[in-house]
Amino acid sequence: MDGSPLMEPKTFIDQFLHRVRQERSRTFLRQGVYLLLAVLSGGYLLANLWFYYFPHINNFGGGFLLLIVSAVGVLIYICFVK
Repeated sequence: MDGSPLMEPKTFIDQFLHRVRQERSRTFLRQGVYLLLAVLSGGYLLANLWFYYFPHINNFGGGFLLLIVSAVGVLIYICFVK
């Protein structure tokens, strides 16, 4: 041996699982941020296309439409995709 103390198997497994959980949490956070950005940019694109093709229907503003479309997109993802 090189003089380094051996780690108990339970301690080794606990540390390994802790590292895996940390990496999994980071991955979930990253995926959540990407999903949020995709829904917001898709809603923004949809709102811009709506007001480009229907400029006379401008009663409730682009911000409100963007909020509604983004919320519907998130709800559809939560209900049907996940």
